[in-house]
Amino acid sequence: MTDKKGVSTSFERLPNREAEKHFAQKSLITSAEFAEFKAYQHALAFTVAGLADKDMLAEVHKAVKSAIDNGTSFNEFKKSLKPFLVSKGWLAPTLTGDKGADKEILKDYERQLNRRLKTIYTNRTQNMLQYPYGILR
Repeated sequence: MTDKKGVSTSFERLPNREAEKHFAQKSLITSAEFAEFKAYQHALAFTVAGLADKDMLAEVHKAVKSAIDNGTSFNEFKKSLKPFLVSKGWLAPTLTGDKGADKEILKDYERQLNRRLKTIYTNRTQNMLQYPYGILR
């Protein structure tokens, strides 16, 4: 962006190396395993509620890691991860065979999946441990 005096400025996101390092050290565990952990162990683990498949969990972890490392926007995150999750049937809707009803079911599914992806993205890249960990260290 250039101001009135011709001075160019850039507002690119700077990497948070401490947050990247902290996130890279997390272990992959399912929701059931996470429930058995003590509080201090929670900080060392990565899980997504309702995601019991290790391959799917690994793919979400990879996408979150990429978002943290590269400053990926939510839309880029969603674009890269959503096709994989849909292909695996995550949160898949149950269709009725009625075209009108199924259209509404699919719209609800789309909203629910987008909302879940937004929650995953926000909690793992901004709110939880990674962001404060890098800032406060």
